[in-house]
Amino acid sequence: MNTDIEHLQTRLDKTKEQLKSVGEYATLSGLGMLPRNWIVEPYVYSTQTGIHEQVNDENNVVGFNFEFKVKTKKHYIDEKPCDSETNSTLVVGCSVASGDWKPVGDYSQEEKTALADQSKIDSQVYEFAIKQTEVDCFQGILDFILKED
Repeated sequence: MNTDIEHLQTRLDKTKEQLKSVGEYATLSGLGMLPRNWIVEPYVYSTQTGIHEQVNDENNVVGFNFEFKVKTKKHYIDEKPCDSETNSTLVVGCSVASGDWKPVGDYSQEEKTALADQSKIDSQVYEFAIKQTEVDCFQGILDFILKED
């Protein structure tokens, strides 16, 4: 996942460089007067987690796939509704050591949730979703400016 975040950061840096070469954006940015909808400060709005067990022939859990559906919004600027949001779905796999295999029914919901939460942290799911929102929003701003010219 870390290389994916690095790839998104590279795309974001490239887009920001392209924006800086557009006179209107550079001027407004330098004066601190960007339009409200051009200010990007993304945050996680909601998350849904799907948990899917991987079982062997004896019905023992050998791993989990966690599907994180993360909705991010573009900014916290004011009380007005934010018109821009991005949805990201990330699937993270988690293996269970062979000595810890047990039947599906022996896992409590708390155990599954704890594994999902740890996988979310280890895989930087929120960081990825926020970076994806930044890329999407800045690319949208660039597309808008270039289309207007």
